Amino acid sequence: METNEGADAAAPNIRVLKAVVIGLGLLIVVGVVALIVGLFWRASKMGEPAGAKVAPPTALTAPAALTAPAALAGPVALPRGAVLTDMAATGDRVVLRLRLADGTTRLIFVDPRAAAVAGQLDLKAE
Repeated sequence: METNEGADAAAPNIRVLKAVVIGLGLLIVVGVVALIVGLFWRASKMGEPAGAKVAPPTALTAPAALTAPAALAGPVALPRGAVLTDMAATGDRVVLRLRLADGTTRLIFVDPRAAAVAGQLDLKAE
């Protein structure tokens, strides 16, 4: 005759194991459902224009050297003998690199939205 002493002692451990497996299975199902809902929610928002997330700055006082010049009435005037060597778009500015007649380099920063020269910087070797 066989006894089931080992089976009786293992029964509580099996019940705990079943509870853990069922709990983790439910957690996986809830996570997958949340992932699918999140994907559908983001996909439904793709066609909508993004709202302004950053408030425009309030009255800021800028130093006189940083105040915006008047809007452009035409093309950017280059100094006599200057050659445009490079142009790059960085953020909300277009940077024009000029080689001047005396061999120095000048950077002109243009704001295309305002159609204005935002500033310039002369680069000189020491």
